[in-house]
Amino acid sequence: MESNAQFRVAKQVQDLVLTHMPIGVSDQHVQRYTQYCMRILSSRIDSLQPGDSDVTHIKSMINRKSKFLKSNI
Repeated sequence: MESNAQFRVAKQVQDLVLTHMPIGVSDQHVQRYTQYCMRILSSRIDSLQPGDSDVTHIKSMINRKSKFLKSNI
């Protein structure tokens, strides 16, 4: 069941990649970019643990950046 869902997601990602690639690009390049996108999606899904969210990450980045900016003023 999981492989069927994974196949459907990969197919949708491949279709998305195809819409943004120039005409005449080889299938090898399309597959490479599709695999790249799938790895990114996979890592994002794997990294989402309870209590660890994008909001927390963004807030910490803003705090670090604002401290850096304040120290250079």
